[in-house]
Amino acid sequence: MRCNLAIAKCHSLAALAGALAAVLLFAAPPARSQGAHPLAGTWIAVDDGFPRLVASGLLLPSEEILFVAADGRAESRIMTITGFETHYLCATGWGCSDMLPVQAAKAELTGGNLVFVNRGPAPQAAVITREAMQLAARLTLIATSPQWVVSLEADGRRARFEASGETRHFAKIDPQRLNRLRGALLPMEMSYGQSWRCFLSNATSGDPAFDALGGPRRKPPAWFEDYLSAAARNHQLSILYGAATSDDDMAKTDADWARAATMSVTNSLLGASQPWPRNAVQKRVHRAQIVAMTALVQTGDEALALRFAREIDPAHDGKPPLTAHELAALRKATGKGSDTDREVSELFCRNLRDIPPPRPDFDPFRSRGLN
Repeated sequence: MRCNLAIAKCHSLAALAGALAAVLLFAAPPARSQGAHPLAGTWIAVDDGFPRLVASGLLLPSEEILFVAADGRAESRIMTITGFETHYLCATGWGCSDMLPVQAAKAELTGGNLVFVNRGPAPQAAVITREAMQLAARLTLIATSPQWVVSLEADGRRARFEASGETRHFAKIDPQRLNRLRGALLPMEMSYGQSWRCFLSNATSGDPAFDALGGPRRKPPAWFEDYLSAAARNHQLSILYGAATSDDDMAKTDADWARAATMSVTNSLLGASQPWPRNAVQKRVHRAQIVAMTALVQTGDEALALRFAREIDPAHDGKPPLTAHELAALRKATGKGSDTDREVSELFCRNLRDIPPPRPDFDPFRSRGLN
């Protein structure tokens, strides 16, 4: 199921009893006075904390991200997986970024002991009003405890954090790679809440840092990288088309949407050089590209795709924003016959509702009696 414009209104906000225990153990080399911080990089949680919040209906499909800069500046972030409708989520209290910093600190590592100094809410978290999002922010790594024992595993690409009997697991990932993976399910109109973690396990097959995800871990086929490129472009266009503007139809009937058009937001999936559309006409340019891309995939008829696109944007030039290999991969995954293609179904977890059930050793809720 694809995100829709009312997504932020559709989720139950029932209070979650207790608090999610978390977080960090890592056996790292002694702290060094020069060079990059031993934990520098982007880390994604590979335990069961946030997936349980999502499965409960309390949280939009999200992941917890730990970012550590070379000088030790650290942030716990909440990453909205699709990054869709950023303006609307901002206006309705979910935060104004797809990669929202919610806690900040200075990470000081001595031997295997990690201390978060001067930790506290990040400035960007001040706009959060949704109870579920506030709860999630309090359950992130930095917020849960100021001190952890840390060990690096999988050649330094998986971090194990422990404190007061609690254990968390994070895998290191290239942020650009993560952004490409985030758009993969969107052209297929699949539920991120049900299939994301299973897909992520397959997409990272062969990388021991992600072994904690479990699942079948089917190795992606040769066309997968071309598909990711095509899906990433589709994702970017969908985000741009999903932006709120003061003159679009939704703004006329939905007060939240009208307010969303006035909000300042950031989206890591677009890049610094990509401007937000300023009006409905500019949004239609992006919509026309999506329609043309979809028509080419479904029919292979360039003339038909051009006609459909120009019904939305008369100035559309008819050039698909994809290479021939990317278009072929997108057709393989989403075109005619893809519903019965076993390779596609297994890779994208069409027949699996989620990752395997949470296991005790990766379950941060269990010790707090929340099962």
